[in-house]
Amino acid sequence: RVNYRTRSGGWRPIDNRLRRTGARTIRNGAGDLRIALPARLGSGSVQATRAGAGLAFAAAGAQPAAAALSGGEARFVGAFRDADLVYEAHSDALGERIVLRASDAPTSYRFVLHPTPGLRARRAAGRRSAVEFVDAHGRVAYQVLPPFAFDAAGPAVDPFRPVSMSVKRRGS
Repeated sequence: RVNYRTRSGGWRPIDNRLRRTGARTIRNGAGDLRIALPARLGSGSVQATRAGAGLAFAAAGAQPAAAALSGGEARFVGAFRDADLVYEAHSDALGERIVLRASDAPTSYRFVLHPTPGLRARRAAGRRSAVEFVDAHGRVAYQVLPPFAFDAAGPAVDPFRPVSMSVKRRGS
């Protein structure tokens, strides 16, 4: 069993199971990383918060799909045309997958990210296409790893060639 340190200094078991905490919100049980998902896409953003710093983000153009929960996984079936959006709660990360259900499913997806005040984005050193969100002292609060793809019918696709990620700053 893995534990995390609480604000009061004690230790508590990490609980990555996702649960509905009301009509509109899904949260992980317990841990240093706090995760909040909308129960239905379009009704709020996905949020990951640790030690007061966080990222909120939403899938642009997603349909208002409802979440189906299973343990630490939330699956939004039909989030996009011929594609599902899946989030997985881990002890130190929030995983995200887009599952394509047809060969002619869209090949480009856009997410709008909003870091908490005081965080800024930068390209991660030595990690191709990874983006870090750092505080005023340059400490990494979050890292968005480069995307990868695989085909359910065969071996993994080269994780660095067929998919890419870019970050564009909008606003102040």
